[in-house]
Amino acid sequence: MIAQIRTGLWVRNGFAIRGQLLHYRDFMLRELCYDQDLFILQTSLIILDRDTVIVTILDRFGLLGYFSGAFLHPTYEGSQLCSMVEEVLYVFITIFSENANASRMCLKDVVRREIVHALALGPCAFTDLAKRLSERLVDDVCFERVLKDVTVFKPPESTTDSGLYELKDEAFDEVNPFFYHYSRNKREEVDTNLRARLKKKTGISDPVLIPKPFGVSSGPFSGLPAVFESEVLLQVMFYSVYNILVLTDSSGSAPPSAEAILDQTLHLIMLAIIERAPIFCHIAAVKTFEENKDLIDIICILEHHGKYKTYKARVEWILGQMQLYVPEEIQTRRRVIDVLHDVPPDPEGAKKRAAKARQDAIMKQMKAQQASFAINFDDIDDEEDDDMEEALEENASYGTCIVCQEDLSTARPFGSLGLLQPSRLIRRHPDSHNAFLNEVLQTPASLDRSGKQVNPIFPPKDAVSLDSKSLSSSISCPIHPLRSPFIHL
Repeated sequence: MIAQIRTGLWVRNGFAIRGQLLHYRDFMLRELCYDQDLFILQTSLIILDRDTVIVTILDRFGLLGYFSGAFLHPTYEGSQLCSMVEEVLYVFITIFSENANASRMCLKDVVRREIVHALALGPCAFTDLAKRLSERLVDDVCFERVLKDVTVFKPPESTTDSGLYELKDEAFDEVNPFFYHYSRNKREEVDTNLRARLKKKTGISDPVLIPKPFGVSSGPFSGLPAVFESEVLLQVMFYSVYNILVLTDSSGSAPPSAEAILDQTLHLIMLAIIERAPIFCHIAAVKTFEENKDLIDIICILEHHGKYKTYKARVEWILGQMQLYVPEEIQTRRRVIDVLHDVPPDPEGAKKRAAKARQDAIMKQMKAQQASFAINFDDIDDEEDDDMEEALEENASYGTCIVCQEDLSTARPFGSLGLLQPSRLIRRHPDSHNAFLNEVLQTPASLDRSGKQVNPIFPPKDAVSLDSKSLSSSISCPIHPLRSPFIHL
């Protein structure tokens, strides 16, 4: 449900459903909501069959078809489908690498980890830092001591400035860019900071951030990394990369969330190599899926793909680690990819590209001529003016719906909400004006029906002419909502 809200599938619930999401993952309540649900998923991987748990998660996300080779979804549209894939991969990364509850991490280490990941985004004041952490951690007696150990305090330079806490250089080694309390924007910002730091430290133009192991050596959760030996998880990794490559080659451009999906998939593969390298590498070289290809084939294709050159360093690291366990498979397939990569372009393909370029040039010339014509000849026929006015009226917006937040226009029908209910208030008017009293006497019983009208006070057979002065003098008080104004007559 949280993934669907973040994807935008609960739009008709308005802002109330997003408020639930905010509180569910907010720093004040996430320890009792979001964190506990992820820990329950980790527990299920220990108690139940791991393949059953992974398939159940995919089913709840509605992605069984996607990870079986289907590019279309009966419910999710293009961008929504890619967003849901991104969400489920993030859940997998979290439950396979988060070890706070699994290792029974002490409160001091929890405070240290939260401070390190909060300041990895950049220096901030104490007040801002307290807003990023839960109140339970800030109020603990060890908070200030841990803060002093991992940060350097920079005093304010003037009376209008605030003192800043900056993370020590050695504390950056503890930062996990896929920390489960990060949002996507924060994750990208931390990843950029860590890469810039490694680039400055090592001199490598494109450094690789190697994930840290699970780190639980005792207890029931020590066997959690064995999930990387699952063939179902291997299938998830395969189709995550395969579908992106197929969609990119077919459309000529990257699909929505392609970079995020590839980033998460490569991180999962790196985690599998760190935790269960021998078994995982052998399964990846043997188990085949679509087009009789396995995971190593897809990774070798990704290594030399023109659209995703930013992932080449990570792919080279993955293939280099796999070569230690399956050297023959890696050497053969990487050499085949290199040979294909050096093949000169097809002459037929060059002709098609040239024809496409000529077509684009002609279209640009036509657009330029149309623009020049519009500038030189400003006189437009009245019929064209009417058409333009009608088009503007069709595109005019009448505001947004209070329920679904969509624009209201003449493109499709819409209605407005209303409420009708009976009222016990008959009428109120001043006693001194005869015109108001005569209007009351002449009002029919119903104002929304045509035909013979009946006076509710005097039936037609008993209708008589009355002196308005005598009537007004007989009414001694204003009309009460529950009392007939003519009971004194």
